[in-house]
Amino acid sequence: KVFYNFTPMPPDDANDELPGLSAFYRNDKGEVFHTYSSYARGPEELIGTLMILDRAPKGRNEDSTMNFVRRHDEYEEAQKAPSCCH
Repeated sequence: KVFYNFTPMPPDDANDELPGLSAFYRNDKGEVFHTYSSYARGPEELIGTLMILDRAPKGRNEDSTMNFVRRHDEYEEAQKAPSCCH
């Protein structure tokens, strides 16, 4: 099982890029305290692009959480735009 958002979940429901944000504090004795955590869509406010997309007419235009995000090699081939020079 994978431990995410303080919950054990089956590995099939998780992947290696689930979002999360945690903050810790270390006092003078060297003790470390976990002071804050946010998972799933919680840290989105730190990603400025998402805040802009949320204000666009179609928003993020997503079917499921974060399905609009693609790695550089996951896009379809772009069609060549017409050009007056070629």
